[in-house]
Amino acid sequence: MAVVVASVSLRSGVGEVFSLFTRPEGLELLHPPEMRVRVLKPPREFKEGEELAIAYTMLGQRFRIRFKIAELRENSVLTLEAVGSPFRVWRHEHRFSERDGEAVLVDRVELKTIQGPLADYVAAIMIRRVLEYRNTALKRMLEGSPQQAVYRDPLRISLAAGTVLTLLGSAAGFILLTLLPTGGFVPDLLLGFASLLLLWFFPHDLAHLVVGYLAGVRFSHYYVGLSNLSRLLPTKVKTLPLALGLKIDHAGSRAGARGFAAMYLAGPLASMLLPFIPPAVVYTQAGLGPVAAALLSFASANLVFSLFFSYRVGCIGKALRVLRRGRG
Repeated sequence: MAVVVASVSLRSGVGEVFSLFTRPEGLELLHPPEMRVRVLKPPREFKEGEELAIAYTMLGQRFRIRFKIAELRENSVLTLEAVGSPFRVWRHEHRFSERDGEAVLVDRVELKTIQGPLADYVAAIMIRRVLEYRNTALKRMLEGSPQQAVYRDPLRISLAAGTVLTLLGSAAGFILLTLLPTGGFVPDLLLGFASLLLLWFFPHDLAHLVVGYLAGVRFSHYYVGLSNLSRLLPTKVKTLPLALGLKIDHAGSRAGARGFAAMYLAGPLASMLLPFIPPAVVYTQAGLGPVAAALLSFASANLVFSLFFSYRVGCIGKALRVLRRGRG
């Protein structure tokens, strides 16, 4: 479990600060715009035991989470606990007090992810930066501070760094092919499967990038996020399928509907077809033995599965929707 603690002092009355956290519009304003926080179902009355439903964007996907008001003391304590969220534990305690004529807000967030300590650590960094944004926004809102609130996403990767990463990952997949076959079943299977995974994962975004640029689509950055597959999963396990994503710069893009559709289709096509290269290499070198057959089975299963889920919630579905709308 990770614990995040943050505090801020404000030249305002405690009651004024507290009231911001008990109003839907206040909760929405105090989060980074890119999170698109919306209170979908405010409580009938802000009191202990009531729930509120909040929608927000995290890791490139939209979530709807219910929060229970676990503790509420006027102008003193507000504690929210997530109900049915992708976190094993989520408890956010706000403590309000007055010191030297200023309102003091202390946050304590306890969280536990389903992925384990490393994911807890990354999530804690994200929450700490959201709180930094919120505290700056509070000062600007209540004190007229000139400092602009900026959210620094720790999972954002520059376009240059992300492109280098996808190139290196794709190259590694092809380099492993040069080591096949070794003549041993286990080494060949491990090398072939590693190559297959690399050629499934990294060329996806590289294909989006190359075809997109040729078609007039522009991108602002890469990010570590969640695969669209998460949309088919129950809430408790939605955060398991991590992926590398590309953020489209719609303002800078000049592509039409066909250009966007081609860009969207390029990614899944690369992820579906390139994994057939490792079994083909093993087959040409050693015939259709158990290693080639196993790798071919993996590649075929990936093809069938990707067609299904990409049409339902992924890039193929996006391409078809763009063509139906007639615009990017």
